[in-house]
Amino acid sequence: MSASRIPAMDEDGPMLAVIVEDITARMEAERSLAATRAELTRVARFTAMGELVASIAHEINQPLAAVITNSQAALRWLSHDEPNLVEVAAALQRANRDASLAGAVISRIRGFLRAGQIRRAPVDLARMLDEVLQMLRLMLTEAGVDPCVRLPDPPPRLIADAVQLQQVLINLIVNAVDAMREQSERARLLQIDVVADPAGGLRFSVRDNGPGVAAGSDARMFEAFFSTKPDGLGMGLAISRSIVENHGGRLWLARDGGPGACFEFTIPDN
Repeated sequence: MSASRIPAMDEDGPMLAVIVEDITARMEAERSLAATRAELTRVARFTAMGELVASIAHEINQPLAAVITNSQAALRWLSHDEPNLVEVAAALQRANRDASLAGAVISRIRGFLRAGQIRRAPVDLARMLDEVLQMLRLMLTEAGVDPCVRLPDPPPRLIADAVQLQQVLINLIVNAVDAMREQSERARLLQIDVVADPAGGLRFSVRDNGPGVAAGSDARMFEAFFSTKPDGLGMGLAISRSIVENHGGRLWLARDGGPGACFEFTIPDN
């Protein structure tokens, strides 16, 4: 209980009136609100941690899977009566390459947490794209997807963070392959194009001939944790968009009337 004193007036002059106000309910409400705020803060922290764990798991999944595949290939070659040491060495070199990429991805994520900076350097486009397709070779083969890459001749100059650019391409290619897995009536085609962007820099496109993206999902597909796949984390496109925008570019779904889905992104001149 709380007492408040306010002056009052009557015919005999000023007098002091005491008004008693019960503020117990208000104090309880304030305590409840403070507890709710603390709980929301705790939930927000766990959510941020979950997003970080999901992003790390998503980004290193492909290179680690490739490491396992190539190390198993090396073991199979060694188990032959006459081990093929050339194939063993090639498989181990690929495993070493993919392990290095996984380490580089983790390093980039740590860099994001510290300063959010990217490492720009000249990128060999042909080599970068070849490394991406080599890393995903087993998945592409198992899914029966025939990739085709078209680059200008000679390949244009690009200044970007090659590891982050590979992450974007891997995300888009994996999504394209997943979209075509159930299709049996026609060949599964994957087209990757790099052209000069009219606004400067380069424009990348990744197109599949799958069922396409359902109408009405354009606005949400780049949101974190939104996925059209039953087992999807919903982080790939959100991470990719963040990487592209950190480079000063833009990532979008190009609805140009063609078959399947086509995602395009730009990397401007440095």
